[in-house]
Amino acid sequence: MLDDVLMKYPDEETDYRELADPLQAEIGHIQREILDLKIPVMIIIEGWDASGISNICNRLIRYLDPRGYRLYPVGRPKQAEAEMPFFWRFALVTPEEGKFAIFDRAWYSRLIVENKGNIKDIFQRKIEDIKSFEHQFSDDGGILIKIFLHISHKEQKKRFKEADSDPCRSYYLKNIDWNPKKEYPEYFSVIDEILFRTNTPKAPWEVIPSENYEYAVYRVYDTVINRLKSAISEKREGVENICYECPLLSSGYCLPEPHAPMILDRKEYKSKKKELGKRLLELQVELYKNKIPLVVLYEGWDASGKGGAITRLTRYLNPRGYRIEPIGPPDVKEKERGYLWRFYNRLPRPGRIVIFDRTWYGRVLVERVEGLCSDYDWKRAYGEITEFEHFIDEWGAVIVKFWIHISKEEQLNRFRAREADPDKKWKITPEDWRNREKWDQYEEAVCDMISLTHTPCCPWTIVSGNDKYSARIQTFEAVIAAVEKKLKSLE
Repeated sequence: MLDDVLMKYPDEETDYRELADPLQAEIGHIQREILDLKIPVMIIIEGWDASGISNICNRLIRYLDPRGYRLYPVGRPKQAEAEMPFFWRFALVTPEEGKFAIFDRAWYSRLIVENKGNIKDIFQRKIEDIKSFEHQFSDDGGILIKIFLHISHKEQKKRFKEADSDPCRSYYLKNIDWNPKKEYPEYFSVIDEILFRTNTPKAPWEVIPSENYEYAVYRVYDTVINRLKSAISEKREGVENICYECPLLSSGYCLPEPHAPMILDRKEYKSKKKELGKRLLELQVELYKNKIPLVVLYEGWDASGKGGAITRLTRYLNPRGYRIEPIGPPDVKEKERGYLWRFYNRLPRPGRIVIFDRTWYGRVLVERVEGLCSDYDWKRAYGEITEFEHFIDEWGAVIVKFWIHISKEEQLNRFRAREADPDKKWKITPEDWRNREKWDQYEEAVCDMISLTHTPCCPWTIVSGNDKYSARIQTFEAVIAAVEKKLKSLE
């Protein structure tokens, strides 16, 4: 792509500052339309060092309402950011509806810098990760504008030399962690390949020659405005993404019978639980020492015993090293961002444990069955969820996913028992009875969920839950086995 950009100066007789003036006023009007239509916008300005990225960003935001945008200069990650998944710090600052997030460099520069020395080994995987991250933002209704400022090696050398007489610029260029003053030829083909591979229909690149600064400013304004106008037009006309039927939804998977693999009396249960709990605490220490995060997901039928299983599991853990995240409907702030944003925000630090009581699978269960999202949203969620879990696995975390399965008859018995118990009556609600009437619809959704998101790195564990004692022991054993497997892989 870089070779296609003419590196000669544009028409020297054209006053590009004059051409840009009306565009500067226009972008302010467009920003207000974007806010009214609740369209989230991400603008990425990438390019060679000394290509004018910061100056271009400064000119771009000059006529925007500061209440409607945030500028993020992206450099080397802080310690807390470096410990988390690669996209974590970017996912957390994706804009809410109607707002702009403008990146002075982004994940592309970090991809090159943070994987320097082994680019060939991680290139293919990271490129696919980037495309997944970007298309999730676009599929959620966001607009992603990507600009690369291109200058020749000769021009860059000239600008580095000029910077020597400017203390501020000189200090900056000498203290960046990627200095292409020497690396331009080495990285030209790498950057060209990255741009080509990530130039997608929903997130295309605009490569702008930046040797003439005013021309570059004009082109940036023109590019941003045209993309935003197109998005506004599509929004007003009601143009939506086309949802294609997922051919795997009729996979034929059926849940097994929920009969316990073993029946334990109370004495056997307490003895086995104590033994496994001791091992669990030992493994928590090993997780902490090796800085391995553990993510445990609990899904299951209403009254299947999720809460009881979580309570027994955490009884043996050091409370400083874990937290429980009960997941309900998203709040106002969470609704303004992409579906997975609130879950990125809840991931554990390395060496810590997070236990989810209900999870991101709500989109393909309750939201699907109750019509709380569009068919397009829940059908694409299977792919987005597996990509999200792939990011977590690639980060080095252990993920354990439970579906606690009980029979319809057992659920009825537990509902009635709750109604008769003053201490548990609060647990049963009219919504539980209403959900029960849709058992067959939920069962179909569960089968689709398991068949489409059961992956080698993040498999499902189906817990036979009709016997609570057995179910709790099954969860203990599954967590212990997953952690031991991870620790063994480090030997």
